Amino acid sequence: MRPRADALDQAILELLQENARMPCAEMARRLGGVSARTISNRVKRLTEEGTIAIMAGAVPSALGYNIAADTYIEVEPL
Repeated sequence: MRPRADALDQAILELLQENARMPCAEMARRLGGVSARTISNRVKRLTEEGTIAIMAGAVPSALGYNIAADTYIEVEPL
């Protein structure tokens, strides 16, 4: 069983949702009372546990596509 995210984990996740490339030093400055090293360790742990995934996505218009679509499929077990 995976441990639940504590208040610091939640705060880190909120900052990463705001800007996924925010440096740990900036997160530490904005959160106050926590070091950049602690933030770095937390992000590493959250990634290794599978709680978060660091990804990149292409900008369709930059690749010459005029339209983009997200498709969601709901599947029922057999």
